[in-house]
Amino acid sequence: MELDGVRALVTGASRGIGAAIARRLVDSGASVVLVARSADAIGRLADDLEGTAIAGNLLDVDFATSLPDLTGPVDVLVNNAGIERAGRVVDLSPAELADVFRLNLVVPAQLCSMYLPSMVTAGSGHIVNMSSLSMAVDTPGWASYSASKAGLSSFSESLRVELAGTGVGLTVAEIGFTDTNMVTELRAEPLTAPTFERALRLRLQRMLDPDEVGHAVVRAIEHERSHVRLPRRTAAIPALTNAGRRATRLLAPKLPPS
Repeated sequence: MELDGVRALVTGASRGIGAAIARRLVDSGASVVLVARSADAIGRLADDLEGTAIAGNLLDVDFATSLPDLTGPVDVLVNNAGIERAGRVVDLSPAELADVFRLNLVVPAQLCSMYLPSMVTAGSGHIVNMSSLSMAVDTPGWASYSASKAGLSSFSESLRVELAGTGVGLTVAEIGFTDTNMVTELRAEPLTAPTFERALRLRLQRMLDPDEVGHAVVRAIEHERSHVRLPRRTAAIPALTNAGRRATRLLAPKLPPS
């Protein structure tokens, strides 16, 4: 997909991976609409990138459902916003669990459903759903986050089948440890820290730079790639998890043109 002149929406764009993706999109010629909770941070980044800032909390149902009215149609949707609540499930409140599943899975699915009609009508566009390597691993203290990302990966794979022939592309990014505030907090949590430190010590993982992820995601949009899996040394883990889905696509009915 040629990004020069397209309009891209990035959620969770005030810092980390979201900000890196936004910068790389602008470098490729796109204009950006940036969404995040922090009005100051998102405003500064939007000024720097000559983009548009929309401050709001996607956990707020009214705000999330009104977002297409605030932005208008976009050519690229990057569902990057997400949260984690580390801790044993027995120690987490129902509200904490609901927030993780809403922001990491429900909101991206809803935004896809709201922005897709204009893309399908135009016969072009691209969606990026930012999942995680955690979708394929069992990590104590991170059950809700892992499950929400597994759901997002599964949703994305089925959606890609539905979009075949529409001209709309979809990339799911299943990313490992990245140098962000979220990972810093998880490495400080007694329950989750041993998994992080052991994986780094054994070189099963390495700490990714957000810009490396941003670069890979934007390249995937440009080249219509179905997946971004970093670091490469662990790419086989989500790929193997997805093998059953690939096999069952042989049984899926061919959908008529939308």
